[in-house]
Amino acid sequence: MIVQVIFGIKLITLSYYMELQQLRYFVMVAEELHFGRAADRLHISQPALSKQIANLEKEIGLALLTRTKRTVKLTTAGQVFIEQSKQLLSQVDTAIQLTRRTARGEAGHLTIGFTETATHTVLPNLVKEFRSNYPNVELTMLGLSTEAQVAALNRDQIDIAFCILPLMSAA
Repeated sequence: MIVQVIFGIKLITLSYYMELQQLRYFVMVAEELHFGRAADRLHISQPALSKQIANLEKEIGLALLTRTKRTVKLTTAGQVFIEQSKQLLSQVDTAIQLTRRTARGEAGHLTIGFTETATHTVLPNLVKEFRSNYPNVELTMLGLSTEAQVAALNRDQIDIAFCILPLMSAA
């Protein structure tokens, strides 16, 4: 905890340095309610797991688990923390998956410029097939003249242009 005094007002800043790995360890212990089994599933030693959970509890400032020689139970705070941890880890996994899909071109946004002629010929089938293959890519379709499409491409306002050839130079 960091305490700052600004204009006579005491501000308390809480900073946490827990790692996602600690949350994953905590979730496993909470699910198993046994350090040995959790350590086995995580492929780490039981003392290392116990240390990580102790560090997490120290960081948070309270006990998440009650331990005896024979049992491990979640505290009331631990019950809240397990649900929040699961949600957070799920959000991180979702963010990673979406980022990877976006990098592969399987998600994101694509803006397509087209002439009226394209709507009657090649475009309907291409769009249908594209949406079938890439359902997580949002398409924006803009009806533009060939000249407007060239200008929009140059300004990065559209990603693809379906133009009428030949293209005339603006020179």
